[in-house]
Amino acid sequence: MKGNLKSSLKKCGLIQLICLWVMPLSIVAQVEKDPIDIQMDAAMEENGSTAGMVEAITTAQEKWEAKLNSKYKSLKQKMPPDEFAALQQAQRAWIAYRDKQIESYAITHGKMDGTMWIPIHASAVMQLTKQRAQELENILGLLDERSE
Repeated sequence: MKGNLKSSLKKCGLIQLICLWVMPLSIVAQVEKDPIDIQMDAAMEENGSTAGMVEAITTAQEKWEAKLNSKYKSLKQKMPPDEFAALQQAQRAWIAYRDKQIESYAITHGKMDGTMWIPIHASAVMQLTKQRAQELENILGLLDERSE
């Protein structure tokens, strides 16, 4: 009995430690939520049907694509030619990766049962563009730091 109590107390302590670590991260994630995601979430709350979710995700995808293109153009203007040439190669490689990943998602999601996989697929595709847009935004931040 005494060993079980000690083990339980250790588990509780570990759980508390994890909560103390995870809670601030979730708070930061909520504070820093992008307006595109906020609008998408609101649209999905307004229309939670499969079609409504896909429409909201598709709209978000288009906005992330526009943001990605805007950040890329800004990087082209701010980077020296040799640095931009390296980024351009990386971007071309990312596009090839994205396209193959979308094909892979389509095959996997297409073999799943249920309509829930339609918005899941749309979201997976959108996440690829969102992540790349955020990467380019982070690179812009580095350039701004460098020029200060």
